[in-house]
Amino acid sequence: MSNPIVSKHPPAESCEVAKKTRIPCGRPEITADGCKDINCCFDGRQCYYGKAVTVQCTKDGHFIVVVARDATLPNIDLESISLLGKGQQRRLLAAEADVQGHRDLSKDTLCSEWTALSALLLALACAHSHHEGHHHDHSHNHGHDHGHDHHHHHGADGHSHDGEEMSCSKLSAPNADFAFALYKSLSAKAAAGKNIFFSPLGISTALSMLSTGAKGETHRQIFSTLGYSALQQAQVNEAYEHLFHLTDGGHNLDVGNAVALRSGFSPLETFLKDVKHFYSAQVFDVNVAEPAEAVAEINRYIANKTHDKITDMVKELDPMMAMVLINSVYFSGEWVRPFNVNHTRKANFNVDETTKVQVDMMQRSGRYDFYQDADNHTTIILLPYKGNTSMMIVLPDEGKMKEVEANICKDHIRHWHDSLFRSYFQLDLPKFSISAEASLESTLTEMGMADAFADNADFSGITGEVPLKVSKVSHKALLSVDETGTVAAGVTTVEWVYLMRPRTMKLNRPFLAFILEHSTKSILFMGKINNPAAM
Repeated sequence: MSNPIVSKHPPAESCEVAKKTRIPCGRPEITADGCKDINCCFDGRQCYYGKAVTVQCTKDGHFIVVVARDATLPNIDLESISLLGKGQQRRLLAAEADVQGHRDLSKDTLCSEWTALSALLLALACAHSHHEGHHHDHSHNHGHDHGHDHHHHHGADGHSHDGEEMSCSKLSAPNADFAFALYKSLSAKAAAGKNIFFSPLGISTALSMLSTGAKGETHRQIFSTLGYSALQQAQVNEAYEHLFHLTDGGHNLDVGNAVALRSGFSPLETFLKDVKHFYSAQVFDVNVAEPAEAVAEINRYIANKTHDKITDMVKELDPMMAMVLINSVYFSGEWVRPFNVNHTRKANFNVDETTKVQVDMMQRSGRYDFYQDADNHTTIILLPYKGNTSMMIVLPDEGKMKEVEANICKDHIRHWHDSLFRSYFQLDLPKFSISAEASLESTLTEMGMADAFADNADFSGITGEVPLKVSKVSHKALLSVDETGTVAAGVTTVEWVYLMRPRTMKLNRPFLAFILEHSTKSILFMGKINNPAAM
């Protein structure tokens, strides 16, 4: 008979763990279908339930349940395990498995992986038609470096992670305010039942790159829209530099920036230097005289940065195009507590009162950080990824989505995050892949950036030779979850804690989702999942 593993808790702590269950054991029997009944000792010795479940009693009359190293967990019917004692049956109705240490798990059994990504194009064109073809081929060396990322390492220049977190924390509140203002504008324009999904970080980054070349009223409007009015451009640039450094190379997050220049158009060296240094931007030329080639060049860049998830972002280019600013955000996260593909089943999702769609509904029982906000008619659950990221899911009470959308702001996110507590749940979460596209010109104009799109735009920080204006701002984002990830061998322990019947949270109606990066306090992605079956 194999030796059991008491997950996470050394023997000295076992009694404390048992006490937390608050279930007296007396001298019960442990029973289950197809397994021999075994008397559970009362003196601290271990009793075995086949090769799978071990019941360890403590002298104070409590117990813990652990799992043997070679247990075959999918074959155990947890709800059939009964506790018999003192003539009364006490039902064990909950179990928790934390994946951390000693058993191998089948690649096609466990692990859900979320992928979220976005691309944004911001095109600048000549502001007046009489400038067509009037591009100055200066002798400046752009340092064009197609295919080469500029990553900055700060260890040698006195920067610390603490200082970087303080620097990029300046962006946290205004970026969150901008995110919710943008969400409300997009939601107001969205057709009924349409999914909304975008990257606030990606859009803020692209507009901040744009602001480095803006002057006068145009700059003031961009900063006002972003919520940066109390900051200087140098502070914003430095904050983004630190933000990218903190997120660089970690937890499968890749933020990419680029500048595609019309062949023959030479921006000021100060602008190119700033976007390369502070925003790690790549710079490359495209030949607008060959439109198909230019479109293909930009699409190749985006496809590469989004792992071929977004391949045809650009359909055509304005013949007056002088420059395109590109931002991409790619995130691929693996759950800390994966779902089991064997538990996924078909289920209905209620898009609205009259529309139902069938989805693949994943299911997992386990401990989650949870909060029920009765005042704001919502239930919140936090699903952590490996690394510094997590998904916050906000499920409005039935019939309360519009009210929640109208009032939600960064203070709610902070309040919910600070109010979370660990509870045991059966979580039903749909498996889906959605995408959302938006042209943001009218939205950003309404939010206060009108001058950037007008002929009187002042981008003299980019060039003093040719008047420029923003001609197009396109954003596309994709969110998907599948079960193709793997959990590495040799990194699994299994802990079973029997408590009480789990709460149930069924995400079978529209909900809001936020992907949060905790070290920089950034909202990477956010949106509303109205219809998981819609592409």
